[in-house]
Amino acid sequence: MNIDWLGTVGRSIVVATFALLLTAPFALGLGYLFARRRFRGKTLAEAALMAPLVLPPVVTGFVLLHLFSPAGFLGRWLWETLGLRVPFTLAAAVLAAAVVSFPLFLRGARTGFAGVPRILEEVAASLGHRPRSVFFRVALPLARRGIVTGTTMGGRSANACASGAARRAHSQPAPAQASGATRAATRSQGLP
Repeated sequence: MNIDWLGTVGRSIVVATFALLLTAPFALGLGYLFARRRFRGKTLAEAALMAPLVLPPVVTGFVLLHLFSPAGFLGRWLWETLGLRVPFTLAAAVLAAAVVSFPLFLRGARTGFAGVPRILEEVAASLGHRPRSVFFRVALPLARRGIVTGTTMGGRSANACASGAARRAHSQPAPAQASGATRAATRSQGLP
Protein backbone atom coordinates (compact mmCIF):
# COMPACT_ATOMS: atom_id res chain seq x y z
CA MET A 1 0.00 0.00 0.00
CA ASN A 2 1.61 3.21 -1.20
CA ILE A 3 0.59 6.29 0.77
CA ASP A 4 1.44 9.78 -0.44
CA TRP A 5 2.44 11.18 2.98
CA LEU A 6 3.27 14.67 1.77
CA GLY A 7 -0.03 14.96 -0.08
CA THR A 8 -1.93 13.62 2.91
CA VAL A 9 -0.27 16.07 5.30
CA GLY A 10 -0.90 18.95 2.89
CA ARG A 11 -4.58 18.01 2.48
CA SER A 12 -4.92 17.66 6.25
CA ILE A 13 -3.54 21.14 6.81
CA VAL A 14 -5.81 22.59 4.12
CA VAL A 15 -8.88 20.83 5.55
CA ALA A 16 -8.09 21.91 9.13
CA THR A 17 -7.45 25.50 8.02
CA PHE A 18 -10.72 25.76 6.10
CA ALA A 19 -12.59 24.11 8.99
CA LEU A 20 -11.26 26.74 11.41
CA LEU A 21 -12.05 29.56 8.98
CA LEU A 22 -15.56 28.19 8.61
CA THR A 23 -16.13 27.92 12.36
CA ALA A 24 -14.39 31.14 13.48
CA PRO A 25 -17.21 33.65 12.93
CA PHE A 26 -19.80 31.36 14.53
CA ALA A 27 -17.58 30.40 17.48
CA LEU A 28 -16.60 34.02 18.18
CA GLY A 29 -20.16 35.30 17.87
CA LEU A 30 -21.72 32.56 19.96
CA GLY A 31 -18.85 32.65 22.46
CA TYR A 32 -19.50 36.36 23.01
CA LEU A 33 -23.25 35.80 23.21
CA PHE A 34 -22.94 32.97 25.74
CA ALA A 35 -20.43 34.93 27.85
CA ARG A 36 -22.42 38.19 27.91
CA ARG A 37 -26.12 37.39 27.68
CA ARG A 38 -28.66 35.47 29.70
CA PHE A 39 -31.59 34.01 27.84
CA ARG A 40 -34.05 31.16 28.06
CA GLY A 41 -32.64 27.93 26.67
CA LYS A 42 -29.01 29.04 26.95
CA THR A 43 -27.93 25.90 28.79
CA LEU A 44 -29.74 23.68 26.30
CA ALA A 45 -28.18 25.53 23.35
CA GLU A 46 -24.69 25.21 24.84
CA ALA A 47 -25.23 21.51 25.53
CA ALA A 48 -26.43 20.90 21.96
CA LEU A 49 -23.42 22.72 20.51
CA MET A 50 -21.08 20.67 22.72
CA ALA A 51 -22.61 17.35 21.57
CA PRO A 52 -19.78 16.48 19.13
CA LEU A 53 -17.42 16.37 22.13
CA VAL A 54 -19.37 13.67 23.92
CA LEU A 55 -20.67 11.68 20.97
CA PRO A 56 -18.41 9.02 19.51
CA PRO A 57 -16.84 10.18 16.22
CA VAL A 58 -18.60 7.35 14.39
CA VAL A 59 -21.99 8.69 15.49
CA THR A 60 -21.10 12.22 14.43
CA GLY A 61 -19.91 10.94 11.05
CA PHE A 62 -23.04 8.81 10.65
CA VAL A 63 -25.30 11.79 11.34
CA LEU A 64 -23.36 13.97 8.88
CA LEU A 65 -23.44 11.24 6.24
CA HIS A 66 -27.19 10.87 6.52
CA LEU A 67 -27.80 14.63 6.52
CA PHE A 68 -25.61 15.30 3.49
CA SER A 69 -26.07 12.12 1.46
CA PRO A 70 -28.14 12.58 -1.72
CA ALA A 71 -31.03 10.84 0.07
CA GLY A 72 -30.68 13.05 3.16
CA PHE A 73 -32.45 16.31 3.91
CA LEU A 74 -29.57 18.72 3.21
CA GLY A 75 -27.90 16.51 0.61
CA ARG A 76 -31.05 16.30 -1.49
CA TRP A 77 -31.49 20.09 -1.35
CA LEU A 78 -27.85 20.68 -2.33
CA TRP A 79 -28.17 18.22 -5.20
CA GLU A 80 -31.48 19.54 -6.52
CA THR A 81 -30.73 23.26 -6.23
CA LEU A 82 -26.98 23.50 -6.77
CA GLY A 83 -26.01 20.14 -8.25
CA LEU A 84 -23.54 19.60 -5.38
CA ARG A 85 -22.70 16.24 -3.93
CA VAL A 86 -20.98 16.40 -0.54
CA PRO A 87 -20.27 12.88 0.81
CA PHE A 88 -16.75 11.50 0.36
CA THR A 89 -15.26 14.75 -0.95
CA LEU A 90 -12.79 17.20 0.53
CA ALA A 91 -15.76 19.47 1.28
CA ALA A 92 -17.14 16.66 3.46
CA ALA A 93 -13.79 16.41 5.23
CA VAL A 94 -13.88 20.18 5.91
CA LEU A 95 -17.46 19.93 7.17
CA ALA A 96 -16.64 17.00 9.47
CA ALA A 97 -13.54 18.74 10.81
CA ALA A 98 -15.56 21.92 11.40
CA VAL A 99 -18.25 20.05 13.32
CA VAL A 100 -15.68 18.25 15.48
CA SER A 101 -13.56 21.35 16.17
CA PHE A 102 -16.40 23.84 16.71
CA PRO A 103 -17.17 22.98 20.37
CA LEU A 104 -13.53 23.40 21.40
CA PHE A 105 -13.21 26.72 19.57
CA LEU A 106 -16.52 27.88 21.07
CA ARG A 107 -15.48 26.90 24.60
CA GLY A 108 -12.19 28.80 24.32
CA ALA A 109 -13.89 31.89 22.90
CA ARG A 110 -16.58 31.82 25.58
CA THR A 111 -13.99 31.52 28.33
CA GLY A 112 -11.93 34.34 26.83
CA PHE A 113 -14.90 36.71 26.56
CA ALA A 114 -16.10 35.81 30.07
CA GLY A 115 -12.70 36.97 31.37
CA VAL A 116 -13.07 40.46 29.91
CA PRO A 117 -14.37 42.87 32.58
CA ARG A 118 -17.70 44.31 31.47
CA ILE A 119 -16.75 47.68 32.91
CA LEU A 120 -14.15 48.11 30.13
CA GLU A 121 -16.80 47.57 27.47
CA GLU A 122 -19.15 49.95 29.28
CA VAL A 123 -16.45 52.63 29.44
CA ALA A 124 -15.74 52.28 25.72
CA ALA A 125 -19.47 52.56 24.98
CA SER A 126 -19.75 55.64 27.20
CA LEU A 127 -16.92 57.24 25.21
CA GLY A 128 -19.01 56.98 22.07
CA HIS A 129 -17.89 53.63 20.61
CA ARG A 130 -20.58 51.68 18.86
CA PRO A 131 -21.17 48.02 19.85
CA ARG A 132 -19.21 46.74 16.86
CA SER A 133 -16.26 48.96 17.75
CA VAL A 134 -16.44 47.87 21.39
CA PHE A 135 -16.34 44.24 20.28
CA PHE A 136 -13.38 44.63 17.88
CA ARG A 137 -11.35 47.19 19.86
CA VAL A 138 -11.97 46.06 23.45
CA ALA A 139 -13.52 42.60 23.87
CA LEU A 140 -11.75 40.73 21.09
CA PRO A 141 -8.20 41.85 21.93
CA LEU A 142 -8.70 41.22 25.65
CA ALA A 143 -10.18 37.76 25.01
CA ARG A 144 -7.28 36.73 22.79
CA ARG A 145 -5.81 34.16 25.21
CA GLY A 146 -9.03 32.20 25.37
CA ILE A 147 -9.52 32.56 21.62
CA VAL A 148 -5.98 31.36 20.91
CA THR A 149 -6.52 28.41 23.25
CA GLY A 150 -9.80 27.54 21.54
CA THR A 151 -8.23 27.92 18.12
CA THR A 152 -5.33 25.67 19.10
CA MET A 153 -7.56 22.99 20.59
CA GLY A 154 -10.04 23.24 17.73
CA GLY A 155 -7.25 23.18 15.17
CA ARG A 156 -5.74 20.10 16.76
CA SER A 157 -9.12 18.39 16.74
CA ALA A 158 -9.80 19.47 13.14
CA ASN A 159 -6.39 18.24 12.03
CA ALA A 160 -6.91 14.86 13.70
CA CYS A 161 -10.28 14.52 11.99
CA ALA A 162 -8.97 15.82 8.68
CA SER A 163 -5.92 13.59 8.43
CA GLY A 164 -7.96 10.44 7.93
CA ALA A 165 -10.89 12.01 6.13
CA ALA A 166 -8.76 13.91 3.62
CA ARG A 167 -6.77 10.79 2.76
CA ARG A 168 -9.93 8.71 2.29
CA ALA A 169 -11.73 11.43 0.31
CA HIS A 170 -8.81 11.77 -2.09
CA SER A 171 -7.73 8.16 -2.44
CA GLN A 172 -10.95 6.29 -3.25
CA PRO A 173 -13.94 7.06 -5.44
CA ALA A 174 -17.19 7.68 -3.61
CA PRO A 175 -19.05 4.53 -4.76
CA ALA A 176 -16.33 2.33 -3.28
CA GLN A 177 -16.79 4.02 0.09
CA ALA A 178 -20.55 4.38 0.22
CA SER A 179 -22.38 1.83 2.31
CA GLY A 180 -24.86 -0.53 0.71
CA ALA A 181 -27.74 1.14 2.55
CA THR A 182 -26.73 4.59 1.31
CA ARG A 183 -26.38 3.34 -2.29
CA ALA A 184 -29.74 1.56 -2.13
CA ALA A 185 -31.49 4.62 -0.69
CA THR A 186 -29.88 6.80 -3.33
CA ARG A 187 -30.98 4.50 -6.18
CA SER A 188 -34.53 4.23 -4.83
CA GLN A 189 -34.77 8.04 -4.80
CA GLY A 190 -33.50 8.30 -8.38
CA LEU A 191 -30.43 10.28 -7.31
CA PRO A 192 -26.89 9.67 -8.59
